[in-house]
Amino acid sequence: MPDRAVSDVVGFVLVFSLIITSVGVVTVFGISTLEDARTDERINNAERAFDVLADNFDDIARGGAPSRATEIKLAETSLTLAETVDLSVNASDEADPYPSEFRPIVFSAGSETDIVYEGVRSSGHSGTAR
Repeated sequence: MPDRAVSDVVGFVLVFSLIITSVGVVTVFGISTLEDARTDERINNAERAFDVLADNFDDIARGGAPSRATEIKLAETSLTLAETVDLSVNASDEADPYPSEFRPIVFSAGSETDIVYEGVRSSGHSGTAR
């Protein structure tokens, strides 16, 4: 009878150790993988939101829409204005370049990747850049 009690304890310890090890491995490697996938999806969503924003700006500039709204959800991310960018445009029929300054919109998900929207439009001559 004592031999059987020892084998039950050893079996319990082995099974319990296997369960604890499995939970530890999933916690260490699984959570970082899930966080990477979540960050990648946030960046993809920001790219789609900026595409919608650009289309809405185009609609308003062409006069096809009196107003538009674009929603960008910022769960654990940030939306800021970057430093001022100088832009000089030369038109073929003008001698002097048309100087312009603007501040791009920057979406940052806390990773190494930022999504930057630089929208430039001229009202006198056709020209667009994103």
